[in-house]
Amino acid sequence: MDEQTFDYAVRLAAGALAGGQAENVEDAVEFAYRSYKELMMARQQLIDDAEE
Repeated sequence: MDEQTFDYAVRLAAGALAGGQAENVEDAVEFAYRSYKELMMARQQLIDDAEE
């Protein structure tokens, strides 16, 4: 994981804690991981759509 991606994941986790999406650090990390996966799937879909 590059530094920019790591920074984004940390921000997502912190936001999950601050925003009440997570009750503890483990939940916040899981939230960040799920969010990142969804973004990467959306990114790939945009790339695929652009190639068609």
